[in-house]
Amino acid sequence: MKIRIAFGFLVILIFGVFFCKTTPGFIEQNKQSISRYTLKNGIPLVVKKNHNNRVYSLLIGIKGNVMYTPPGKAGIEGITLQLLAKGSQKYDYQTLQDILFKKSSSISAFYSSFDYTAFSLATLDKYFDELFPIYMDCFLHPAWDKKQFGFVLHGMKIQLQQELNDPYSRLVMKLHDHFFAGHPYAQYFGGTEKSLDNISLDDVKDYYAKYLTPDRMYVVAVGDFDADSLYQRLNATLGELSAPAARPAALQVPPFKKIAKPELFLEPFAASQGLAYVRADFPAPDINSPDYPAMALASAMLNDMLFEIVRIQHGAAYGMWAHEFGFKQNYASIVIFKTTVPQDVKKYIDEAVNTMARGRCVGAKVSVSAAGKGGIGLKQNPELAHGNFVPIADAIEFYKSQFITAYYGTQETNASIASQILSSLIYTGDPADYLYFVNKINNVSAEDVVRVIKKYFAGEPKMWMILSSDDLLQKINKQDYLEGTGKTN
Repeated sequence: MKIRIAFGFLVILIFGVFFCKTTPGFIEQNKQSISRYTLKNGIPLVVKKNHNNRVYSLLIGIKGNVMYTPPGKAGIEGITLQLLAKGSQKYDYQTLQDILFKKSSSISAFYSSFDYTAFSLATLDKYFDELFPIYMDCFLHPAWDKKQFGFVLHGMKIQLQQELNDPYSRLVMKLHDHFFAGHPYAQYFGGTEKSLDNISLDDVKDYYAKYLTPDRMYVVAVGDFDADSLYQRLNATLGELSAPAARPAALQVPPFKKIAKPELFLEPFAASQGLAYVRADFPAPDINSPDYPAMALASAMLNDMLFEIVRIQHGAAYGMWAHEFGFKQNYASIVIFKTTVPQDVKKYIDEAVNTMARGRCVGAKVSVSAAGKGGIGLKQNPELAHGNFVPIADAIEFYKSQFITAYYGTQETNASIASQILSSLIYTGDPADYLYFVNKINNVSAEDVVRVIKKYFAGEPKMWMILSSDDLLQKINKQDYLEGTGKTN
């Protein structure tokens, strides 16, 4: 077992170091494979040449999503895009499905982001000529089949109900009701019980005509494309799409309402079966902030610290993590997943955060060992554990290597690369921005990690929610959660 653990550590380190040292050449090579065009109606097109496989990935990205959601119509863009994948005026649903099945291809919708959505085609190169006009017909000339609309709406309702029945998903949704109150992100992209009962097929058709306009769109293609030929095809199809006379104004995502002081909400849920779920949300630096790379790396390091202290030393929960997101207006979270002692875990979170704020971290990934790196038997003397942690400066290169390895793992397919490019366009306007992130991680110092831990994880007021059965909620001393994270010196 120890040999396997050591070998895994070595693989991560070697792989990460290899990419760290080859990053400049890797970036330049990938930049040279990217071509940029503009369709005649102003839609940007980005084509990334990839000779390594025969899969073609083509997507139409649509920026904004919830920013354009009419009042009371949460989830409408997701419904609209899903319905586009259910057939066109030339190809009804069954015909479309038969073609896609025979070609081992897919036309699908992505809508699980506050800031953008996408409509995608994935197929082998030999089928692209046949499937491209079908894909375009679905997007430009939807069938608007009433029966398929009913199926899509029913599927959204089932998905929502599953989320509400799952304790952790319910916690997230209920916390966001408070955290996003008064903000456009409150219009949940998956819809609400009320909004899904209030969306008709006519609403969807009207939304499509009014809001799916060229000024919101990008096109991204990854594969062994003839870029010039693809540009011509898109110009003759999607390039003909014109904006309506009453075009909606470009919208900026407003900042969240500042959390002036810590808040705690208790959410009773009998079906939690004797377990509690704890989460804190708080504002975080956005993807363009100089603090963002340090925040991302610090979150990865804090994950291990939380595991070591909350689970290994105190045996207080099944799962725990810290995570920063990457939205236009960004936030981060700290989560304790499945605990029987919600009255105690806040002090363990404080212990983890404050240990890192003092400049110390776990020496390596702790989840590979039941014994952890700090050791069992320190529950009665947490301060003793601090001596078993190493200076952040001693471990940071390992964490960088681990982070970079995982980051490159998100670029294994043409579809995932296309998604990375679209995200770069949405958030920075530069299709190659995702390539630079590794350099940004490499430039993070131990001092940067300590600074963002103190500023955001320790210093930023948080909105907490605990979801559990009444008997566990009654054990909570609210003041434990409403006090600051604690001393950080």
